[in-house]
Amino acid sequence: YIPIENPVLLIALRGFEGIAVVGIVPPARALANSLAPPARQAETLGLLSAAQTVGILLGPTFGLLLASAVGYHQAFLVASVPLAAGAVLAWFFLPRRATVYSRESASRAVTAMLFTRPLMLAYSVQIILATTQGVGAAVWTIYMADLGASPLLIGLSFTTFAIPIILLAPIAGRMADRHGRYWYVLFGLSVCGVLF
Repeated sequence: YIPIENPVLLIALRGFEGIAVVGIVPPARALANSLAPPARQAETLGLLSAAQTVGILLGPTFGLLLASAVGYHQAFLVASVPLAAGAVLAWFFLPRRATVYSRESASRAVTAMLFTRPLMLAYSVQIILATTQGVGAAVWTIYMADLGASPLLIGLSFTTFAIPIILLAPIAGRMADRHGRYWYVLFGLSVCGVLF
């Protein structure tokens, strides 16, 4: 990002970064699920969500402090260091589980199993949740500033969103492993809907 000064080109590069993230997130979740005991898979995904939220909480704050202290270019350089370290750690420590699929497993019948009614509903719920979070991310800071909130209060609002996720996602996952997923999903969607 450092040498680019054209906002349209930055948007294109941001899209390319999104392509790269696709190479990380789904395989990481699948790997975590394959390594977790079957009775604790939701808890494992809860821990992944908590870890991701720690980054969402710390990243913007650290980035803003760094950019204001030393500049944008240095902030991008510093951000590249943990990414490179993550690549090295993944190379040496992540298990390499290569699954060889037979022709039968690639059949249309197996592919169709990815698009059952319950899975389509799960995909739809994820789209709804991500869309509402996107709306919140896009307008939250502007909305709070229009209401007269100081930068400190705006930052605090992000903290109060992130900390419960960090602390409770693994617990909620464990409870879902024990008692089923249905009521937890319904409760979460209902509460978020009322709050919006």
